[in-house]
Amino acid sequence: MRQLFLIDKKDYDPSWRRFSRPSVRAVILRGDRVAMVHSLKYDYYKFPGGGIEAGESHLEALVREVREETGLKIIEPTVVEYGSVMRRRRGMYGEEIFEQENFYYFCEAEEASGAQHLDAYEAEAEFVLEFVALEQALAKNSGWKGTSEEDRGMVEREARVLELLLKARTSRVEIRPMTPEDYGSAYELWLHTPGMGLNTTDDSREGIDRYLKRNPATCFAAEAEGAVVGVILAGHDGRRGYVYHTAVRPEYRRRGVGSRLVEAALEALEREGIRKAALVVFSKNRDGNAFWERLGFSERNDLTYRNRSIHPLERIDT
Repeated sequence: MRQLFLIDKKDYDPSWRRFSRPSVRAVILRGDRVAMVHSLKYDYYKFPGGGIEAGESHLEALVREVREETGLKIIEPTVVEYGSVMRRRRGMYGEEIFEQENFYYFCEAEEASGAQHLDAYEAEAEFVLEFVALEQALAKNSGWKGTSEEDRGMVEREARVLELLLKARTSRVEIRPMTPEDYGSAYELWLHTPGMGLNTTDDSREGIDRYLKRNPATCFAAEAEGAVVGVILAGHDGRRGYVYHTAVRPEYRRRGVGSRLVEAALEALEREGIRKAALVVFSKNRDGNAFWERLGFSERNDLTYRNRSIHPLERIDT
């Protein structure tokens, strides 16, 4: 998982022993609002989530923590990586460094919510679920003046994540031709997008460079704030167009970026005389299939897809 940022107080000796407590956090967006846990007593917002217990996977911890803190039930197939935040500071017990890596995931939850199951600390802080505007939650946390060092660090972390989400919602996104220099960003995006079918030959730097040279005018990247946030590969054999590896970073989805990438690719194919385009989506890729259906790519039930490797390939399915 990519690191969003690091909060390091540097108030310790690097030789001290380290105590680590990783956690998971849910980013649940509904329209222009986000699910937050509001402490009524201390008046701050935090993303739902908490510590990962021994033997738990990230997904198991995320589902459990969100259910306990908010009563919301996560729809597991919708969980997508966002990024991690590392907090590092002097520990509370002598010569100790406290480290907490917080893993943030975008996900959806069922509309209905159940009962909370708060621990003693959460109940004392009077945790309640609220769907609030990003700007509202950010304003609250940015002006927070609590006295607890631990809470100040947590509130600062959440404010910075909210800033990143708000920036992604408001920044200008440009669609431009993809270049070989985009490979590193594109490959990282593909690796962290569920439902991708990659392999070590075609999707190597050399493989993508070869594809771009063959299809220089039909592959595109979406760029915001100097970073690649979306990509699409498209090419043709003179008769049919083929679309591959369409992906958008989670925080930039639901803004029409994916649709703009597809539109750019199809228009480029049409300029080269292509009248029809096809693609392959894994059957289990629920979000991907829904996306292509919305864009008019109909499912063909009268065909059997077949392929054969001419050269051995090592697959990487995300």
